[in-house]
Amino acid sequence: MVFATNIKPAELVDEAFLRRIHYKVFAESPTVDQFAEIFARWCEYRGVPYDRTVVDDMLHNYFRPRRIPLRGATQANW
Repeated sequence: MVFATNIKPAELVDEAFLRRIHYKVFAESPTVDQFAEIFARWCEYRGVPYDRTVVDDMLHNYFRPRRIPLRGATQANW
């Protein structure tokens, strides 16, 4: 689990922890099919109809041209 805060990291933990944190948290990027599944579940959660062609179009016309890596996280307040 990852938590977010607006407090500066240096105010929460010591310098040694901040140096090592890059080696403690690892989250692989999802595959295209996993990304589509995440998208489908989010659509279901929000009550929006899911259409895989929308995902494919978004990947082809937005993510890939901008070299944006796929991520499996979302903001809960969307």
